[in-house]
Amino acid sequence: MILEVAPLDVRDGESARFEAAFAEAQAILASMCGYRRHELRRCVESPRRYLLLVWWDTLEDHTVGFRGSAEYARWKALLHPFYDPFPRVEHYGAPRLDGCAPDPAADALRRRRTARLALTAIGADDLAEIERMHRDPAVMATLGGVRDDAETRRMVRRWIAHWDAHGFGLWIARDAATGAFAGRGGLQHTVVAGRGEIEVAYALAPPYWGRGLATELASASVRAAFEGRGLAELVCFALVTNRPSQRVMEKAGFAFEREVAHAGQPHRLARLRAADWRARTP
Repeated sequence: MILEVAPLDVRDGESARFEAAFAEAQAILASMCGYRRHELRRCVESPRRYLLLVWWDTLEDHTVGFRGSAEYARWKALLHPFYDPFPRVEHYGAPRLDGCAPDPAADALRRRRTARLALTAIGADDLAEIERMHRDPAVMATLGGVRDDAETRRMVRRWIAHWDAHGFGLWIARDAATGAFAGRGGLQHTVVAGRGEIEVAYALAPPYWGRGLATELASASVRAAFEGRGLAELVCFALVTNRPSQRVMEKAGFAFEREVAHAGQPHRLARLRAADWRARTP
């Protein structure tokens, strides 16, 4: 993972307008391939100075993917007029020394078990099985279409980095009785309708359809989020035509909120808050 560091000196008297513009621009940043998370901090001693920190999967995700994207023009239009002087951006690799304490709660989430599924945090060893799944038109028909192996490799790298950055992420799901690959699912940061959210995601191989396992996987994800990580709320969304996935959302406790456009297609967005889940969970 790469850390982008950008000291930003904002023109005198423009801090409030800059922060408002950044609140809009951060949705562009969060939508980029390879983006993990970001922070904007204001200097205590020099109030017109800010520090922007952005975590990327690779250097190229920032220098080529982001800066070469069509959305980068909008980013520049929103933010660059505020800078005086123009910032010098640097990139840093992995920590040479790490003083962070271990996170037992995050470690405990890497392996879970439901009545019929064994769940383990996605790792590099799972790549071949995910590649096969992503080539299956039946599976990917409601998940944005088939992915080539190169794109799947990039996705797996992001999923692995997500676990390291956030202490939760996507699991590989296996048949608890046989060990056979059943699918993937869990929790991930995403952007929906311009807003950062934490999503419950699930996708199963065809032999495991119609058996209630998607609901089992989604429910395990919800419990991990609220009990394991103390998250406040989650979203789940599906194509408006994908009634089976919508039923999974309902059975897992999600309530329909609104229709949204996502990846250029209409989706039904549902939300579940921790307080509501606890009120009806034994």
